[in-house]
Amino acid sequence: MVVGSNWGQQHHPLWTVNLLAQPDATVTVDSATVPVRATLATGAERDRLWRLLIQQWPAYATYARRASGRELRIFRLTRRA
Repeated sequence: MVVGSNWGQQHHPLWTVNLLAQPDATVTVDSATVPVRATLATGAERDRLWRLLIQQWPAYATYARRASGRELRIFRLTRRA
């Protein structure tokens, strides 16, 4: 998963707008390029992922407070064939 925190700024990072418009993307993991599809997490799934993210990187809670009401976008990435 990836999070559009933008360090807590007032606006969403532009790459999240790009993923909403075109969810097929690539990521690099250990120097390997992996094709993925990004799906915006909502509702209960978003809540569950948010809890996991806060456990891994507690600073996300700070970013969310700084964003003043902007919900940080969370995308689930699924490997494409």
